[in-house]
Amino acid sequence: MKAAKFKTSFFLLVLCGVLSTSCNRTDCCAETTLSGRFEHRISDCDTGSNPETNCTDWLDFIDDSKVSVLYGGGDIVFQFTYQIKEGVLSLQQDPLSSFAIPFDFEVIDAQTLRRRDNGDLWKRKQ
Repeated sequence: MKAAKFKTSFFLLVLCGVLSTSCNRTDCCAETTLSGRFEHRISDCDTGSNPETNCTDWLDFIDDSKVSVLYGGGDIVFQFTYQIKEGVLSLQQDPLSSFAIPFDFEVIDAQTLRRRDNGDLWKRKQ
């Protein structure tokens, strides 16, 4: 009886070890380098009365620490610094900026971001 329990425990231990070493961090946890432009279409947007209104929000990654953002249908592009930790993309703005929208995204993969405060999906433009 003890031998059977030992074999079962040993098997489970080996299985856990194999599973944990077969999945590297980038495959499992959406830690990735982001590049290009990610877009989100604003629902019920109408530009008919104001040609300066944009119906698409976007993030445009400049380099490994800066991103440009067009948000809320406006025509002003803001620049943020960003970091990615544990699958979360966090944008930080200049403390003196009047643009006070929190921008945190879950990194689904290199093609998709999910805004954490409202669940909107932002897709990488091809």
